[in-house]
This record gives sequence, structure tokens and C-alpha cells, in this order.
Amino acid sequence: MGDLTSELGINRPSLYAAYGDKEQLFHEVLSHYHETVTASDRLTVASAECAKDLVQQLLASCVARISGHQFSPGYLMSGAMADLSCLSEGLVSDITERLTGFEEQTADRYESFGVALEEAQQRAAKLVFIITGLSTYARSIPDPAKPSRMANSFTRE
Repeated sequence: MGDLTSELGINRPSLYAAYGDKEQLFHEVLSHYHETVTASDRLTVASAECAKDLVQQLLASCVARISGHQFSPGYLMSGAMADLSCLSEGLVSDITERLTGFEEQTADRYESFGVALEEAQQRAAKLVFIITGLSTYARSIPDPAKPSRMANSFTRE
């Protein structure tokens, strides 16, 4: 919290007055992140013209974000999920609900391309798993081009 308040140029009591506690602050950060950063992923899913485009465009979008210089490597939610033991039950639930919602939206889109329900759910779960893995991997490797190579290998399979 000290680093955050220093970076923002405010004192701790002001931060706590605005958000109550660390958990509420993290919920607010997740909400903002979900509404802004991951909005492009949801739009990509909604606008894909076929299942292959869905995978290619979503992975390309994700790789650009996780390996770009605008943010630290990786996704906020998958980074937080990497160590669930340090999160409260409420935060784990919040993150899980958001990832599940994205997975359901992706499965619905697969279904709209004529993929059977069970197969659509499996493909969506696999895609979310791959994105989460790429994100976690991007945080720990010295080669920023590797997530792109990995994503390209998935789209060829």
C-alpha cells in the first residue's frame, strides 16, 4: 500500500477512506480492469466470423496485451490467480466469476458457429486455459516473443 500511495501522491488514510480496505480496492481494480482492458476480448469474441477467427483473433489480441509495454506482462486476473492462497474467498470468487463469464460468452459464440454445446464448452475452457497460461508464462520469461510463438502454434493445431 505504501508504494501505491506514494505513486498516487496521497496518504494511506485517504486511500482507505475512498476504498475501505485492500480487498475493496482490489475489487474496484478488478471491476475497472474488466470494464476497460478485457472489453476488447469480449468484443473480439462477439465479432468473430467463424471459430478459427475467434481463436486466432483472441490469441493475437491477448498476446499483444500481455507482451506489450503499456502494462506489466500478463493479465491481472491470471496473475492474481497464480497464488490463490494470498487472496480472500471473496476475491477468488470475484475472479472466478469473471473468468467463468468470459468462458461462457466464448462457448456461446462457438455454439453460434454450429459447434455442439458440450464441444463448445470444452473449446471455450481450453481457450481460457491457454490464455491464462500464456499470461502467467509472460510474467516469468525473458523472451517477450515467446508467447506470440506459442499462440501461433495453438492456432495451427
